[in-house]
Amino acid sequence: PVVPNFTYVSAAGTGILGAIQIGIQIVMALAFLYFLYSVYEFITAKSDDKKKEAKGKLVYGLVALFVMASAWGIVKIIQNVTGATDNGPVQAVCPPGMALTPVLINGVPSKICR
Repeated sequence: PVVPNFTYVSAAGTGILGAIQIGIQIVMALAFLYFLYSVYEFITAKSDDKKKEAKGKLVYGLVALFVMASAWGIVKIIQNVTGATDNGPVQAVCPPGMALTPVLINGVPSKICR
């Protein structure tokens, strides 16, 4: 069977997916804080109306946490499929028939596929 080779997009995907992952972590932290605040409101509510309102916030907080965890999972699936990771520099892989060739780009040693 032919297996697709996504290593060509890993370098570009690494930065983009890393930025998305940081954004998801920030939003997830905010959703968790909102959930904790709604728990506090529920516990300290005196009237039934306030408890009902806080209960609604609890549900919204849980839904937000679920959505963020799902988004994080989708990013991880994309990283696994494309080979993009957030673990440092990506080793360049050339298309079949090409090889990495050392060059100077603006005086900086680098490698390109030729």
